[in-house]
Amino acid sequence: MSRSAHAFTAVPTLTWRRLATQLGLGMFALLLICALAPLLGVAQEGGAFAVIVNAPSTWWDAATTDHWLLWHLRVPRVLAAAVVGAALGTAGAAAQATLRNPLAEPYTLGVSAGATLAAVIGIRLGLDQYFGLGMAAISLCALAGAIAATLLVLRLARVATLRSPATLLLAGITVTTICSSASLFVQFSGEFSDEVRIYRWMLGGFSALELRPVLIAAAVVVPSILLLVRHSHAYNALAAGTEVATSLGVNVRALSRRTFLLCALMVGVAIAISGPIGFVGLLVPHGVRALVGSDHRSCVPLSALWGGVLLVVADTIARTAFTPNPLPVGILTALVGGPFLLLLMRRL
Repeated sequence: MSRSAHAFTAVPTLTWRRLATQLGLGMFALLLICALAPLLGVAQEGGAFAVIVNAPSTWWDAATTDHWLLWHLRVPRVLAAAVVGAALGTAGAAAQATLRNPLAEPYTLGVSAGATLAAVIGIRLGLDQYFGLGMAAISLCALAGAIAATLLVLRLARVATLRSPATLLLAGITVTTICSSASLFVQFSGEFSDEVRIYRWMLGGFSALELRPVLIAAAVVVPSILLLVRHSHAYNALAAGTEVATSLGVNVRALSRRTFLLCALMVGVAIAISGPIGFVGLLVPHGVRALVGSDHRSCVPLSALWGGVLLVVADTIARTAFTPNPLPVGILTALVGGPFLLLLMRRL
């Protein structure tokens, strides 16, 4: 048995005190980075990296440029990165636990590509400009695409009987390739303005976000994470095999359906506000598992917390290190996540 596969079967003993400590540290790290990230960047006077946006006494003065910069640009951006990172991290942890597959995550399973295709079609048709729904229309499209891609991948891989990482990866690559090609076709079939708009969105990022869609996304993501955390005991049982889990009273088929529905819901909402951002769902669960072990009572909630931390940090680096032209964070995560995926595949 490989070391990666062993991580899904060896579930160490976890005390409640240790769990509370781990969750407390993760929550503290997320709150700290979310508090500091909006203060990092170039201030209105320019300069290299301004640690604080002018004087703190001007933060609440609506007439100042610093107020607008802080509360209308940076705070929504940081909150969006935290929400999307938490969604993708949790989705990756839950998918890996359900499939007992270290390569499973929304990007490699084609879920992100399906959500992206549906969202691109919605943008191309201008659905966000009709019916008074705004970005909610794109969110619904992304959600439908994520669910459809999930069902298609599971059907192709015949998850009920085959759990080979190679089979699932092949199914995910197939769906990703088809959906990515279709997204490019939709992009280039429109006007030049549509092409530019879709192209910028497909790079993945959090620029020009308002607070309202971020709060709506959080209202979907947070309850979904809590529901997945409730299945932690079932994921631990499933790590020993489907037969053992069934003997312990776990309805494996129902658990899989609920897990992938919740993952598709979170991924669809996340992609709607950020565009496709890859590999977060792969990097975070493996990092958490390496630090605290494979007990899903800690792995699932910590993947949410540290997923938020990772994406906030990555977006802050992309925003500050590449001024005056900020790098879309989706490019940065792909540059880091791609080599990590190759290393992980080598270890299987």
